Parts: sequence; structure tokens; C-alpha cells
Amino acid sequence: MRLGPRAIALFFLVVFIPLVFAEISSTNYKITSYAVDSGGSNITSLSYKTDFTLGEIAKAIFGKLYNLFLGFFYTSLGPITPPSVYFTDPTPVDGANQSETYVTINVSIAEDTLREVRFNWNGSNYTIFNDSVVLMMNFDNRSFLGEQTSADGNVTVDISNAGNNGSFMGDATINLTNGRYHGALHLDGNGDYVDVQEIPDYDANKDYTLSFWFYTNNNSGSIFAQNRITGGCTGYSIDFDRPNIIYKTYRQTMECNPYNGAIVTVDAFKWYHISITQIGSNNNASIYLNGKYQSSDTDTDNSYEGGGIEAIGFSQGGSYFNGTVDNLVIWNRSLSAAEIQQLYFTNLYKYNQSQWYLYVNQSLNSSDGLVEGNYTYKTHTSNTRGNWNATEERGITIDTTAPAWKNNRTNLTGDDRIMDDVWFFVNWTDSVGLKSYIFSWNGSNNGSWVNDSAVSMSGTVNNSNVTKTINVKQGNTVGWRFYVNDSAGNWNSETLWTFVVNNTPPSSANISYPLHNSTITNTTPGLNWSNATDADNDTIYYDLFIRCLGGCSVDNRELNNLSDVNYTVNPPLKYYQDDGYSYEWWIRPFDNISYGENSSIYNFTISSTVAISLSTDNVGFGVLSINQQNDTTDDNPNPFVIQNDGNSYINVNITVDSFLWSSVQSESPYFQYKIDNISGEEGAFNWSSSITSWKNFTLENATGINRFNYSDDRDSAEIDINISVPPNEPPGKKESNILFTGYYVMVT
Repeated sequence: MRLGPRAIALFFLVVFIPLVFAEISSTNYKITSYAVDSGGSNITSLSYKTDFTLGEIAKAIFGKLYNLFLGFFYTSLGPITPPSVYFTDPTPVDGANQSETYVTINVSIAEDTLREVRFNWNGSNYTIFNDSVVLMMNFDNRSFLGEQTSADGNVTVDISNAGNNGSFMGDATINLTNGRYHGALHLDGNGDYVDVQEIPDYDANKDYTLSFWFYTNNNSGSIFAQNRITGGCTGYSIDFDRPNIIYKTYRQTMECNPYNGAIVTVDAFKWYHISITQIGSNNNASIYLNGKYQSSDTDTDNSYEGGGIEAIGFSQGGSYFNGTVDNLVIWNRSLSAAEIQQLYFTNLYKYNQSQWYLYVNQSLNSSDGLVEGNYTYKTHTSNTRGNWNATEERGITIDTTAPAWKNNRTNLTGDDRIMDDVWFFVNWTDSVGLKSYIFSWNGSNNGSWVNDSAVSMSGTVNNSNVTKTINVKQGNTVGWRFYVNDSAGNWNSETLWTFVVNNTPPSSANISYPLHNSTITNTTPGLNWSNATDADNDTIYYDLFIRCLGGCSVDNRELNNLSDVNYTVNPPLKYYQDDGYSYEWWIRPFDNISYGENSSIYNFTISSTVAISLSTDNVGFGVLSINQQNDTTDDNPNPFVIQNDGNSYINVNITVDSFLWSSVQSESPYFQYKIDNISGEEGAFNWSSSITSWKNFTLENATGINRFNYSDDRDSAEIDINISVPPNEPPGKKESNILFTGYYVMVT
């Protein structure tokens, strides 16, 4: 509804004028304001000063009239927008769980006529800003607010509604990077400070609270002081008296000698938050450091005139502060211990004409974090037109208890080897809610510890299970464990479990030669097989087994730790298929720790091969006379030389196809032979059973060489020939063909 000018005037006469006279008629009254949040609860009452002068009453009333009239004027024009207030990141979402015992809360406030900010923590309201704030300086040098440190402006702005701006004196400036929050006032202790003109109705005889952050370089000078402008020494200051900070008051009757009140000890090169509360009715001052009460004292001298300038970093005695000051706030009331504690957690700053930000780092108190439990928080704001707005209420759970584990299980057997699949399992419980688990072990990747990616899980009871393949060699000690976290960020891990990887035997080898059930003729065959493999990459050796079958076990062979995949049999195998014998053989791998499985067993037989040759195949005696004799024993002429080229022992039969002499056509001493050794190959035959003395040639086969060896070093023999010319032999060319017939003979 819009009101016309007449309606507004009528309302003014009917409502405002009685209000004026009602206020003026009382010389001793109390003003109380009530604020109700947007939910209709949390009523807060704030009482202000009593015993106003008539001028003060008139000023207050007409100011109130102006505000009321202005409010109705806005109503006639249309609705008034309340402040915009909402949480910003990284504020936890509603219903969040966390293990940190502090909560970081960020609030954006958009309002060009901000009047009040209240922060509600777990049902308790804390007024961070309202009309009781008579000075508030962020020292951020915000040009949007009209702040500057240049010679043209040289202003630090009071962002309260009191408008008590300050001026930089000397070399006082703003350090934009080294403040407690953003920028800060930097003072070098040599004639520089900030001058704030007299704040009305604020002095050492009244209730007030002063708070600020500071960082001292040498524990000297005055951080803040209220000084008489001219004459006298009344006022107060917060001074260093190494290593203490002392709250001092100056009274007229003390002739500039201060009364030393509450004291606290601090160190240089650290940030501190300090608060001074003064109860004017009894001149009692209390000092708080980092939100925690330190000490109190009372000044019984009431001879204080009031008035004076406020100086940041300087006192009347000429003591300048060397250090940094940030976020200075003065209230015209004495804050409670709970409010000061909350003030230590909180920072409210103004960014531009309409944008404010509230930061809260909420803990239990100055030294302790929040205990486990559920908490709520909310922010209320209002503007000078009386419009309220608030953020939503958010809840958060502080959970510092990590998940618990039990029932660890695995399928490890104690005989666990590389490439085995292993299963790991454990149960988890958590009072708030499980979030994820990570499996960690060193059973792969050359024994280095590897963490798997996190696997999500939920609920208050759950389990983690993983199947892994062992991929480290024997002898390695493998460790494994699960890590788990809950929705609050608490981590826990189960006990570190370990096992030792056992040796994996090598694989079996595959025989390649001789093939199974084959017949060969070589008595020193080359046996061949494929490489076995070893998962542990151990060096593999081979055991070779040869068994003679058919009652010939004396020729069994066993050779160990062969490093190659082939072996030439030596000495020669002795038993032949001709006599009903056979051989079998197999390979067994060995990695110096364990034996692999035997290869398949292959059978083979050796077939005898009879082969002889003559390196000297013709013997000529030349021309002989009747009754003349000659032989080859002197190698003139050379004897026959026979060689066993087969693979077995043989007997050699010797015969002729005809007798040499025409006159003697029967065996006779005129045509003889004998067997002899060749130098270097002695033992090539059985001497005692061979014809080693002269023997007459016959037309029938007769064994001349017995057990003729086939070994390369003893496979040759000499056949000497002896002839004599018979007395009745006619002249002419004489020839005879000698036949050498070899045949297999078993020799064991």
C-alpha cells in the first residue's frame, strides 16, 4: 500500500508528536531494543545508557523520528530489500562429518547499510557487529571504501556506523601481505601512529571493550592509548613493560603517574589477539589473550575528565610501538568472556561499500578443539532499515574416532609362491559412516610398496577384500595391510601382516632328441631337451637319468647339475637292440632349491652297425725266386690295415677265394697271415682270441680278429702276410683275393 502526503503528515502528527513529549517528559530512562530472528525465536535484548541529558534526549528522539519517517517513506515507495547473506566455500555442507576439531565457516554479506551481524553457534548467539561498535578498522587499504596511504588522502576508514576514521601519522602505512587477516597497520616505532579523533561518550570511566590483533618486533611501546588533547594526564593506554603488556590508566590526581592494571606476558615475533574490557561503574579492567582470560584489576581513583584522542601505536608519553596491528575494534559496552572467546575465532571485514565477509574458525576454546558431537551454526544480519535475513542453519558432526577393524582373513597357506593368487579380507566398523579403503602391499613391482586406488564403501559396518597375484621371487617378505577412512576423514589401518614367498620349482623340460621309441646307431648319442622355465628367475640345472632295460642295469647313468640343455653320452652305451636291450631316459630340472617335475620318459634302442674298411687294400711282393720267403712285418711291403667303422664290437673272419700258388692248391705254410696291433691303437682287439701267430690261409671262414673295437682310438688292426715260393712253382704272376667278413658280437 502506498501512502499519500496527507496520510504521511497525519501519521506524523498522531504518532510522532506524542512520542516526542513522552520521551522528553522523563529525565531518567532506559532504552532497550529487541531483535527477533527470521525464525521467530532467539530474542536478544540490548540495553543502552541511562541518565541522558536533555540535549541527548532530544537528539535521540529526533533521530528516531527521522529514522521512523524515513522507514515509512520507504514503505510508501515499495518493499525494502533485506541483506543478502549466504555461506561460501570452503564452509562445510549441511550434515558434513569431519575429523578436524575446528570448523571453518565463511559467510558473504551484501548490504550497504549493515547494522548487525550475529553468529549462532550451537544455539548460542554472538553479536559480532552492531551499533555498540564505535570503531572498527580492518587496515586493508580498500580503495573502494576511500582508504589510502598517499599524501593526498592518508585515511584508514572506520567501517562501523560511527564514522571515526583515522589518519596515518609519520611513516605509518599498510602492509598488504603480512597481516593477521589480509592487510595490517605497519609501525616502525619511530614517530608513526594512527590518529583517531575523539570518540564521543567513550573513555576510561565507562563500559567499553577494546580488541585487536598485534605482532611486536621488540616488546616495547604503546599499542593503543586514549590521551588528553591538552593539559592533564587523564586517559589510558596499553603499553609494553617487557615482557609484559600492561593496561594503564591516568587520573588527574595522579600527576601523570599511571595506575597499572591488568597484565599479560607475550613474546616477540608472534601474532596475539588481545581484548581489554572496562566496567566503568567500578573501574575494573580485565585483559584477555587469544580469547582466554588472563587477569583483572580495579582503579579506585575516579578523577577522570573524559574526552581525548585515540592513538594507535602511540601514547602521550611519546612511546611508539614497533610492530603490526590488525582488526582493531572498540565497543561501548563490556563484552562477556564468552563473547570475547568467540571474537578470537572470528573476523568480520568490509570489502567495498556493500560487500562484507565473515570468517569463523570455530573451536571449543583458545587451546582445545571441539569434542566429538553434533553442532549447528547460522548467521543473522540486519540493515539500518530494520530488515533481517539469515543463512540456512547447517549442521556438522565432529568425529575424531577412527574406524575399527576385526576378523582379518586370507587364503595364504604358508606355501605361497610367485604367481599365486592371494585373497585378503578385513571387517570395518565406524560410529558415523565408512567412506573408502586402500589396499597396500609390496608383493609386486619388484618389492616396492604400492597403494591401490581408494575403493568406496558405505554404512557403519562393511568389509574390504582384494585378490592379488604374488609377483616377487622366492625369499621376499611380503607385507600387506588395509587403510580405511570414514566420512569424517579419520584414517586407520589394520596390523601390518607379512608372509615369506616360497620357492617355485622350475617347470619340466621337454625332450627333443632322441625321439620316443626311436632306433639309433650312435652309441654316444647327443641327448637334447628344451629349457625349463623358473618363475623366480633362478638359474636352472638339470639332472639326466639313463636306464638300460633288459637286464643291463650296469649301464645305467645319472648325471647331475648339467647347465646345458644337451649332453653327449660318454662312455658309449654298450647294449644293443640286437640282443634285446633298450634304453629309457628323462630330465629333472633343479633351481638349487627345489626340483621340478621329471620330463616325460623317452625310450630308444641302439641298432648295431657293422662296417669295415681297408686303408691298405693291396699287398705286392714283387719278384721272388724258388724257395724265397718274404712277409710284411717289416712294412716292406706294407701289410693290410683294417678299420672297424661300425658302432659295435665285431669279429672279422678271414678267407681267400683261391690259393696263391699253382703248385700248392691247399692250405700250406707257403701262404699265411697273422693279426698285429698298430702302434698307438694297442688293444683294438682281443689278442688271445685272435690269430696273432702265423696261420695258413684256408678257403673256409675262420675268425681272425676277435672283439674288434669300434672306438676311434682303438678301431684299427694290422694283417700281416707271409709267403714262401714252393720249390716246384712254375714261373708267372701269382694272385689271390683275401676276404674279410665282419659280424656283430656282443661285448659287455
